[in-house]
Formats: sequence, structure tokens, C-alpha cells
Amino acid sequence: MPLKTENYSPRFAGEAGKLKTSRKGFTLVELLIYSVIFAGVSLTLIYFLTVFFRVSGYQASSSEVANQANFILEKIQNEIAASSLVIVNDTATSSISYDETDDALNQPHAHLVLKAQTEVSGDADDNASPVLIYKSGTNAVLKRGGLAELTLNNTSVAVTNLTFTKVSTPPGKDTVLVGLTLQYQSPNAAERISRDFTLGISRAQAASFDSYLNPNADNQYDVGAVGKKWKSLLLSGSAIIDGSLSLTTAGTNTTNNSINFLKQGIVSIDPASIGAGGNGTVSVTSSTVPALSGIQTGDRIFVTPPTALEDGLLFMGATAGPDAISIKIKNVSGGAVDGAAQNWSYFVIR
Repeated sequence: MPLKTENYSPRFAGEAGKLKTSRKGFTLVELLIYSVIFAGVSLTLIYFLTVFFRVSGYQASSSEVANQANFILEKIQNEIAASSLVIVNDTATSSISYDETDDALNQPHAHLVLKAQTEVSGDADDNASPVLIYKSGTNAVLKRGGLAELTLNNTSVAVTNLTFTKVSTPPGKDTVLVGLTLQYQSPNAAERISRDFTLGISRAQAASFDSYLNPNADNQYDVGAVGKKWKSLLLSGSAIIDGSLSLTTAGTNTTNNSINFLKQGIVSIDPASIGAGGNGTVSVTSSTVPALSGIQTGDRIFVTPPTALEDGLLFMGATAGPDAISIKIKNVSGGAVDGAAQNWSYFVIR
């Protein structure tokens, strides 16, 4: 039996061929074009992202440096405004607490020393004064009296320079020029920016004091100097002078006279009974009147008797002795007079 054959149409064969040839992918040229476009877009995006992060990092570091500088300079400004004495020097840090002497003016120095208006003692190691500001390592530090150092900057910023220049232009107020250089600390070299800052600071008013004014050492410092004298000295209380008081010709330093010792006060005098026409002497010493201590023989003494001195008694004079004064009285009446204890004024000068 012959095999049965299917009729095969050439038309169908052509359609099948068409279907096979239409199933094709990207050519090599197309892939290369797409790759170039993708690479270009990617590089552009990476460039803009790099610029963005670089600018952001620069701005962040710059902002941090500016913020730290503002804080440090504002702190220094506040301390100067609250001070009564401003000093700049290069004394070693170990002994800076005890040095209150300016080094050369109008030149930069490493240390700023401030005495506070609230200081009530002359001790250099109390907890209020002096206030010391200087550079230690990579930090700006503030040391108040005997307290520990206080770092004014954080670890993100290093202080590479801190100087203080005192500009004095009498009769104007002193001004302190603060030179500050800060560098941002970053592992990225592009972000390690450095900035210089300069600020002039002066007190809002001349020095004023609302507490005791004491030096931190005895018999060491002067008030005023030859050629730079204070105009007037106004006191409402006592003046205790251990040395001499020199009286000079106006406008010169020529001494006309000197006062080495000055004492005045009130002392009680109780003369014994004095007969008619007789004399009596009353001596008072520092053993009974401590205020008479320091008087010497030969000192000039002026004594004023009380207005109620007994009738018939006449003050004849007074002399100074070692820690004592003696007052001489005469009875000019016709009978004996027994005086009563009364207050006499005295003034002693050497």
C-alpha cells in the first residue's frame, strides 16, 4: 500500500521563513551606542555628586570653624569686659598666675591675664582671679584662679595660633587685639581648611571696683609713677602710710619737705590734784592707749585741750616720747585744783 503524502504549499514555507528571520536582538553597534550614553550619564551624575559632597563638606567645615571662632572670641570679650586689669605677656605657663606685668605693648604675646572686679583677695590662686587665657597644645584654654583649665574649642577644630596685643593710647582706654587661627580637623585634606580671625576688644568703661583692691604681694607695686601721676586722691576714710609723705613743688619732683610719720586721735587725760601756782605733768603710753604706738622722742606734737577744762588749769604744752605723749598743766588759780578725766585731741608728725 502506497504511503499517503501531505500536500505542502510553498506559500506556507515562505511565511515560516519570515517568522524565523524577524526574531533578532541588539546589534553590536547598538550596544556600543547604549554603553557610551550610559557611561556619559553616569559620569555626569558622579561628577555632580562629587561636587555636591565636596561643597557640602567644605561648607560644613567652614561653618564649624566660624562657630568655634565666634564662641572663643565672644568668651574672651566677655572676660575682658568684666575685668578690672588687663595684662599681656609671655611668662611661662607654670608661673603665669603670679605675673601681673605687661611685656612690650603693641606687640603680640602668648598670654592674656585678667584681674576680675569681683576679686576680694590678693591671692593669685583663689577661685575667682586672675583669669588666664592662652594656647595649650592645639587648644585655647581658660584658667580661672586655682581652678583647672577649661578648653574653649572642641576636638573638631585645632587652634594653631592665639596671640594678644595690647594697644595703649592714653587717655583712651586700652584695647586688646586678639589674633586667632583655627584649622578644621578632618581625614579629608580638602576639608582641612584654616581661617584667621582678628578682633579688637576694649572695656566698655574705665576700670571700676566694687570690692577691696589688694595687690597679690606686699610692698611691691606702685600706684602711679614719675611722669605718670594721678591727678587727685579722694578718700572718705583713713589713710595709713608706712613710708614718708613727700611734699613737692607743683609740676616738679623737687621735694620741699617730707612726712615720715603721721598720727592723730583722742586720748583721755586725768590730771592729779595740783596746788595753787603749781605745775603737773600727765603721761600716757601705748600700754594704756595702743594707738600711741610708733611715736618717738622728738616728734612734733600738737595737743588741743577740752573746752571744759577746769577753771584755773592752763595747758602749757606737750612732748612726745617713745610710744607716749606727756602733757604739762599749770594751776593759775589761788587754790588746789583736782582735774577730772577728759578727752584731749592730739596730732603727731615726724
